Amino acid sequence: MNSTLIQHFYQAIVLEYSLIKSCRPNVRAADHASIKDNDPLLSRQQAFQSFVNKVAQICDNARGGPTVTAVVVLRGECGPIYVFASNGLHADHLNATKRFLCDIFSFVRDNYANIKRKALEKQILWRILLFNLPRLEDYLKLLDIYLEECICDCERQDVPEIQELLPELLYLKERVQFEMDIMSSENARSKFLSDTETLIKAIRSKTDSTLGGAIQQRARDEDLTRSESWCELRHYLGRLLSFRTAAEVIVSTYRIWSELFLDFTVIPLPSGRPSPRPISKTDLTAKEIIESMIADDKTRNICLSQAEEMQKFGLDQLIAEQASKKKFRPIVHAEVLVHNYLLREKILHENEYWNRQIYIGSSKPTCRLCSYYFSIHPDRVNVRATHNNLYPNWRLPDSGIDATTGIDGKEKLSLMYTMTEKIRSDAIRTLDARSSPGKKHDSNTYSGFANSLKYWGGSGTLNIAYSNTFELIDQDDSSDTDSAMGMDEDGGVSLNVDTD
Repeated sequence: MNSTLIQHFYQAIVLEYSLIKSCRPNVRAADHASIKDNDPLLSRQQAFQSFVNKVAQICDNARGGPTVTAVVVLRGECGPIYVFASNGLHADHLNATKRFLCDIFSFVRDNYANIKRKALEKQILWRILLFNLPRLEDYLKLLDIYLEECICDCERQDVPEIQELLPELLYLKERVQFEMDIMSSENARSKFLSDTETLIKAIRSKTDSTLGGAIQQRARDEDLTRSESWCELRHYLGRLLSFRTAAEVIVSTYRIWSELFLDFTVIPLPSGRPSPRPISKTDLTAKEIIESMIADDKTRNICLSQAEEMQKFGLDQLIAEQASKKKFRPIVHAEVLVHNYLLREKILHENEYWNRQIYIGSSKPTCRLCSYYFSIHPDRVNVRATHNNLYPNWRLPDSGIDATTGIDGKEKLSLMYTMTEKIRSDAIRTLDARSSPGKKHDSNTYSGFANSLKYWGGSGTLNIAYSNTFELIDQDDSSDTDSAMGMDEDGGVSLNVDTD
């Protein structure tokens, strides 16, 4: 790989990342539910993709980047083959995830005919909650915090319609007050799972009421200091609901495609190793990056002037901090790991995919760089829509002709060149607009096509019974470690301008 191109690629990323961070406090995040995600008639393809995404989601059991998971379903000789990868997990964790998936699929297969649907969904939900305990505990603690903040916000305002929200919020607050104990005894574990299930039921009940719309409205308050707590409350309510949605999707999928649960194989792929810090010069400045990336004198001078204006927000300091950061060690993201496996195994034709569905699902919408990668790659694999968040710790797979690699050197060079141009264009636009597309949270808190799978119609469509008042977008937290400013500990950042 051309070392100069690598430098240019990551310099453009660092510039764009630092620009977003420098102007992030001046705008508010937008979060509009996708019209497509709320389409009342879903195709078989969309329903299948929803299932694959939910399989990936339940594997992503801790907040933070390492557990982010991607899944593809291939057609095997005897049954489906589930191939999954995670951003950065060791073999023992990958094997535990494999056992978890096998248990989920086997339990649905063995009990679907013998247990009523609601009871089966409960059993699957409990299994999901147990495996996702690290994430679940964080969600419960954060939900408690933001419920309290929103209750206090209501109490401060002498407005009748706001005061009417208090009983609903206090009801949820009461439901989240239970002991998080699964270790002391079997009874304690069952009580914890039962209490969590009760809370999730309460969330669905309350957010289907006027409370859901009120939370939406409060989250879009022009007063950022006030709306922040409501945004977070909406997010964590939705994340807890997503566990139940996943259980419903999985059980409903068996009714539609029982063969997905028969004679299946689950293959975990090893995570890639982080590469060394990719930028050799750690005292970079915006001026140096812009001068190296823009040939046109007029455009370059405009950008240099804009960058100089951004120095009042500490632009050069942010660039130097990212370029020298010890954790600046790019990894191959899970979706790209799965795709590289497909290339390596020469899985090129739609007949080799289950039900001819060429789709890599993921626990989170694809990041900006993954989105660019898949849009440019000639293989044209379908993936989740992007949330446009930018993560500097991203890289292409290693290239070569040995058995451990799938992408070849020339192809990698072409991909990196085109991606570099795209990121450079992004940086120029961000300089000009002082904003960038992206979402604070990486995950949708609206469960996509979740409830749609309950009712299968003979016309080839899925009829949805949606909760319309609490339309939380089905994406998950910016790698789930984002701060109040929308940046995760590994460097993910997003910025959006609300168009309401």
